[in-house]
Amino acid sequence: QELASADGAVYYHNASTRESRWDEPAEHLAFVAELDELAAQYGAVDDDADEAAPLGAAECAQLAGILGTHARDARVCRRAAGILNAVTTRAPHVLDDLAAADPHLELELVSALAHSGATDTGVVADATAMLAKLSAWERTKARLSLREYVEVLNRTALDHIPSQRSPGSQQADAEPPTVVTRCLAILANLAYRAPDVVAIELDCGVQRTLQLALHAHGASDRRLCEVAVFGASCLLADDESGTSEDDASVGTTSTEEAATRRKTAVCACLATDLAAALRRWGLDRDEDSDDDDDDD
Repeated sequence: QELASADGAVYYHNASTRESRWDEPAEHLAFVAELDELAAQYGAVDDDADEAAPLGAAECAQLAGILGTHARDARVCRRAAGILNAVTTRAPHVLDDLAAADPHLELELVSALAHSGATDTGVVADATAMLAKLSAWERTKARLSLREYVEVLNRTALDHIPSQRSPGSQQADAEPPTVVTRCLAILANLAYRAPDVVAIELDCGVQRTLQLALHAHGASDRRLCEVAVFGASCLLADDESGTSEDDASVGTTSTEEAATRRKTAVCACLATDLAAALRRWGLDRDEDSDDDDDDD
């Protein structure tokens, strides 16, 4: 893998032999060139790719595996994630087949996002695009609903909010909040009707991320506001699983009280920014209009 030392110097490390060196090995150079050839065939999502037989789930699984084994190698991850996103965007059924064939797909994408995504915007864009699709499917949503994944997605959103960027970040303050919106949408999808995930997201501070995103972009981006409103509603939703009277106990009562306290804290954290977003974009009027239609 191509890695960077603490002072930013690039070096190469072979995990099998545990050998490290400063000059790029011929094997790594050839590996990157092979990925470049694939990228030329299949292109980026918005490019016109050369005519080629589509990659199948097996080939895509190999690329996804590279994201896991080379998670810290930004050059490799950028190419592998870009090819995967381009292929699965043009042929959505391939992502479905890939998710069925590769039980570690979410881990591989999140690993690349957590490591290479810290320094490479291409990895962030392509990995979050694929995770957004996976979070909308019930059978892959459960596989994504782990604390470590929620933490990475929340951290990625924070890193792309202007006021929260770390020193030296290459992100431009004027950049549209696409990555922030996408991460918040993934988190909202995971929390929807999933009280266990809601508890994880509250522990990870997703409510604070929603507030910061609204404060930074609420006045300029309607889509982000819509996603934030949906995310907040998921965090505040009651647990519909229900508890029978026979199951009621002191432990259940204390759990409900804890949930109520958390939701009160969410309201206190988000109330002002949510209200401002609702007024600015007329989202409250949209909801009232929907209610009127239902009555009619």
